[in-house]
Amino acid sequence: MVFLKPPILYTAAIVRKIDLIIHPIVVEYEGPNASIIVKNREKLIAGALEIKEEDLARFETSVKRKEKEEISEKFRALIKLDNFSYYLAEIEFSSSVDETGSGKVKITFKLTLFVEFPMEERYQQSIVYRFFMDKIFYELYYKKIVEKYVEKGKEKIIRFERRLKELMKI
Repeated sequence: MVFLKPPILYTAAIVRKIDLIIHPIVVEYEGPNASIIVKNREKLIAGALEIKEEDLARFETSVKRKEKEEISEKFRALIKLDNFSYYLAEIEFSSSVDETGSGKVKITFKLTLFVEFPMEERYQQSIVYRFFMDKIFYELYYKKIVEKYVEKGKEKIIRFERRLKELMKI
C-alpha cells in the first residue's frame, strides 16, 4: 500500500529515522533516444519502485528551453509497511535533450525508513506510554521487525537500481 502524506503522519509522535544508504544511488544515461526516457519518466520510476504511477508525487518541476530542453523534477513516494513504519522514496530526475531526441538523463534515488509511534491521544502523551513504546515495545519486540525492514529496504534499493538500468536500455 502506498500513500501520500507529509513524512510525519501524526501531529505528535515518537519518530525514528533510519537512512538506508549514505549516498543516493545515481543512474545516468547518455545517447540517442533519451527523449523516450523523458516522455515515460513517471512510468519508468514507478515501475522501478514497484508502485502505481499515480502513487508517485511530483513536488518540484523546472523546465528550460534553449538549444536543448532541460527538465529537472523531484518525486516522492511513501510506501506503508505497517501501522508504525514506512519508506520515504525521494527521486530527482534531470535531463537535457536536443531536437533529435538524443541527450542526457540522470536519476538520483534515496530511500529512508521511518518508524513513528503516535502521541495524539491524551493517554499517548503520558510518560508511562512513552516509556512503554520507546523502551519496552521497541527494544524488546519491534526492533527485530525494523531490522527486517532495513534489510528489505536495502534489497529494494538494489532492485530499483537494477530495474532502472534494465528499463533505461533502449
